[in-house]
Amino acid sequence: MKKYILPPLVLAASGIGAWVLIALTPEPKRSTPPPNEPVVEFILAERKTQRVFVDTFCTVRPRTRN
Repeated sequence: MKKYILPPLVLAASGIGAWVLIALTPEPKRSTPPPNEPVVEFILAERKTQRVFVDTFCTVRPRTRN
């Protein structure tokens, strides 16, 4: 007899508990969003000629020559 009464009782109690929690939640306060400011600082890149040195264990050759 217990196995027929207990499951619906547990479901009913959990349903009532969920309804009470939903009904008693306070309304969230409206607030204005923070100003839209950049998160990082940036600088403009400058174009310049520079040699690049690569340390490797083999010979590196460019495909084309400038």
